[in-house]
Amino acid sequence: MEAERRLHDARRRVRRSLLVALLAPAGFALVLALVYYPVATAGTVLDQATFDRMRVGTARADLAGLPRRQLERPTADDRADCEYYTDGNFPLAEPTWRLCFTDGRLTSKEWIA
Repeated sequence: MEAERRLHDARRRVRRSLLVALLAPAGFALVLALVYYPVATAGTVLDQATFDRMRVGTARADLAGLPRRQLERPTADDRADCEYYTDGNFPLAEPTWRLCFTDGRLTSKEWIA
């Protein structure tokens, strides 16, 4: 009888450990995504309508609706005269828009996602 109880307890501990081992990384990833996303996108989201209204040749100071900060430039296809913004894509907040300026004027705008 005692051996059966110990075996039952051991099996329960194994099941609990297995459940924790499977759910803990998934829970951690979810929390990380939910914390990372707002930090990464704060002030960097440029919506489609604003992007569409931007005209090449416009002075940067005259571009209404430009987010207050840029995303970090991606290492691949990096251009020093360009600014990168996201459309708010969840959960990675990858760069979506590239706006390039020369002498303070918009010279090109591209969708890069």
